Amino acid sequence: MASDPQNPYRNSAWPQMPQAPFRVGPLPKAASPPEPAPPEPPPEPPRPATVTPLYVRPVEPAPFQGLATGGLSAAPRPTPTPQPAPIPADPPPVAVRAAPPPVAVEPPPPAERVVELEPLIITAPRRTPAAKPKRRRSPAPAWAAAAVVGVVGLAGLGYVFTRAQDAAPAAPPVT
Repeated sequence: MASDPQNPYRNSAWPQMPQAPFRVGPLPKAASPPEPAPPEPPPEPPRPATVTPLYVRPVEPAPFQGLATGGLSAAPRPTPTPQPAPIPADPPPVAVRAAPPPVAVEPPPPAERVVELEPLIITAPRRTPAAKPKRRRSPAPAWAAAAVVGVVGLAGLGYVFTRAQDAAPAAPPVT
């Protein structure tokens, strides 16, 4: 019943929580997973037969660059093929000359550096006119405003507490 003091779900601001666990006994054990099959040995990886270079010169001629493909020329350009330089059978002899005697070189005189600056104009500081003393304002308008707010507030409180109260609306009967 809802009003039973032993009922933990009774209608109360401070519900009484149950003092014992709902389950008595150990939790059921999970089923053990099946044993995994023995792993197969990994297959031997195939050995690479060739190595592909990163850059390969094209063997076929350049594609047609005509007006239909967006090029400006109507005839294909021949691709130049590099010719290896012939290796001479016997290189010519090299003549050796004696080095000329060292000549003492004087360093050039340092150039005079001329820097032009703008003229610096120094003037006496300007005298500012003395500021006008601030006119002290009168506190009378602030006092008058505070007095008016206070009087109106007291009048409002007097009206609220002295007016007649209307009858309270009748509540429907409780069945």
